[in-house]
Amino acid sequence: MSLAGFKKQINKANQFVSEKMGSAEGTKMEDEFVDLERKTDVMTNLVTQLLSKTKEYLQPNPTVRAKIYMHMASQGSKYPQTEGALGDVMLKAGHDLDPQLSDYASALLDVGSALIEVAEAKDIMDQQVHESFLMPLHEMDEKQLKEIAGHRKKLQGRRLDYDCKKRKGNKIAVEEVKMAQYKFEESKEICQEEMTKLMGNEVERIHQLSQLVCGMLEHHKKSADTLERLLLLLNRRVHEASKRSGNAEKTEKPATTENTQSKSEVSAKGTNSLANDSESSQNQKNEATGSKPSCRARCEYKAQKDEEISFSEGQVIMLSGKIDNEWFEGTLDGKFGKFPAKHVEILVDIP
Repeated sequence: MSLAGFKKQINKANQFVSEKMGSAEGTKMEDEFVDLERKTDVMTNLVTQLLSKTKEYLQPNPTVRAKIYMHMASQGSKYPQTEGALGDVMLKAGHDLDPQLSDYASALLDVGSALIEVAEAKDIMDQQVHESFLMPLHEMDEKQLKEIAGHRKKLQGRRLDYDCKKRKGNKIAVEEVKMAQYKFEESKEICQEEMTKLMGNEVERIHQLSQLVCGMLEHHKKSADTLERLLLLLNRRVHEASKRSGNAEKTEKPATTENTQSKSEVSAKGTNSLANDSESSQNQKNEATGSKPSCRARCEYKAQKDEEISFSEGQVIMLSGKIDNEWFEGTLDGKFGKFPAKHVEILVDIP
């Protein structure tokens, strides 16, 4: 840039500063235009926050996230979901403990595999949200919003130039004032057009929000299904391990005399049929529910006191005990309390 051009730029900057700092009132914008500018500022801030907070929701570990973003383009790395990392730990421990010899090792493998499934479901949600929600936002931020910001900056400069030339009055040629006014009005029209277009595209933005919620819902449904199956499997393992433990204790207790043994055999023969029927019925219920003593809610019930629990129709409650003919004790969603017996149907009775 030549010295003359540099001086011209300095003079122009000084002119803008004096116009902004001076007490004289500048050209006023219509209320509609001012409101459009306010809405555009809100939208610009919203897009910035949505991009940031949605990424934090999908990938909450900032340190790992930063490393992955640096290498993602070249290596195609995926975000290491926390559920997957926990699942890997359990799978390794389960194999090391030998599932053929340990019920706990088998349970670790069950939980580890389920957590890997949850992590995979989250990977799918991650991809869906990036494609249907984050990418359109990023495109809007990089193109439309940046273009509008550039137009508004140019408008601000032309507005200050027009105001400056107007105030000089007779000291400046009429043609220069008219040219400054023309440029100002041209920039204002372009800004208004672009901001109106930005604020009017609501259908597409609502659709993007629905895609975000759809991805989240699918992830949580798949995760809930996986964890519910896992819980049933673990409850079944608890039941089976308890039976084996009980059988082991029985075999360890020797008979005191031959007489005692013979009496036991006679007693066993007399009750064998009833016991088999009872055990068969109980086993069928256990297989159906895959759980410990439990019941299913016939209808919704709201707790009347702190020591009671609330439930909805169809929910399964783990039974802990029977207070009397009218009240049971049990656990639902981690909360222990009592509830009316008439509102539930027994699935697996208390031994």
